[in-house]
Amino acid sequence: MFQEALKINPNGIDANYFYGDFLLANNQPKEAQKYFERAISAPSRGEQLFAVSRLKDEVKLALANTKNRKINGVKNAFLSLFNSASLR
Repeated sequence: MFQEALKINPNGIDANYFYGDFLLANNQPKEAQKYFERAISAPSRGEQLFAVSRLKDEVKLALANTKNRKINGVKNAFLSLFNSASLR
């Protein structure tokens, strides 16, 4: 459904944010980051400025979480390699 929504409105904040959130929840932070960045740059809807501004705040938080998850994933992978090598 997210992909269909993106076909209809590829630059919309809602579809990009929620698809990014779905990808992040499914442990795909690199892919999620692309959609969060699209959501941040989405044009504002004049009649819904407050809602869009709140959603952009959520997108910024999700983007920071995505970057932290990618960094922590690299650290954890390194630590796993280090720990397995030290057990030998």
